Amino acid sequence: MKKIAPILIVLLFTKCSNLKYLNAYDGWKGKPKMVEISYYNIEKEFWYGKQLIYYDSKGRILKQPNINRAGNIVEGEKKFIYDKKGNIIEYIHYVKDSVIHRNKTYTYNKNGKIISSTTINKDGNKSNNYTYNTIDKSSRASDFVYNKDGSVKEKNIGRITTFYDKKWNEIGHTYYDSDGSIRRKRELKYDKKGNPILNVSFDYKTKKRRITEKKYNKYNDIVSWTIKVIKEKDTTTTNISEFKYLYDHKNNPVEVKSFSNGKILYKIRNKFLY
Repeated sequence: MKKIAPILIVLLFTKCSNLKYLNAYDGWKGKPKMVEISYYNIEKEFWYGKQLIYYDSKGRILKQPNINRAGNIVEGEKKFIYDKKGNIIEYIHYVKDSVIHRNKTYTYNKNGKIISSTTINKDGNKSNNYTYNTIDKSSRASDFVYNKDGSVKEKNIGRITTFYDKKWNEIGHTYYDSDGSIRRKRELKYDKKGNPILNVSFDYKTKKRRITEKKYNKYNDIVSWTIKVIKEKDTTTTNISEFKYLYDHKNNPVEVKSFSNGKILYKIRNKFLY
């Protein structure tokens, strides 16, 4: 998975042979030791800041500091702990004085899907639990918020059912009201390479209301993103996002430009240390 912006994730699917569920090097090619990602506002060439990502020899993240324009780390260190299959089982985010700001732990089933995730912060902790049905390939999530003493502060029995294909890729979800009626739902479709190409949202009457279509280049980088809103009598295209790339000798993008309805929004420059 290539990280090209905080709000945009471009999907790639690479596997490490002995780490079944690890997306090695976040999908970057050539096994980089470090990637520096810098974000720019095109109109003024204003540099927002940058992110550094360091990897070990198997493609697991070692650390991931964020740097501001003054060259200072803007938040504490982040630590990632993996299991033998490449799943992240613990994420620790420190503040600058090495005090833990947030700690997240995860458990998985045999298909590499999260069974539970627990977030611990200064106010207590929150737990998300996922129950899977292997017959109809679905799951349902429940949320619990705990006080510091371990008592339950808030409980929310999941009303969202997520559905999967044979490979356990999400193909949609349905959100239900307390009476069991459908509030909204969505459906997803993928291309042969596993890239999500279609996202269709439905309202409570199960009518199509929003369609998002994506297209990719030969490197599996997204090149266009079209959003269409469907009303009772017509369909309106509200946004067309486009992305243009410059690549290095490893076919990794060293520059990404993002456009919205023909107007450039931002630019990203990447430096790779192989």
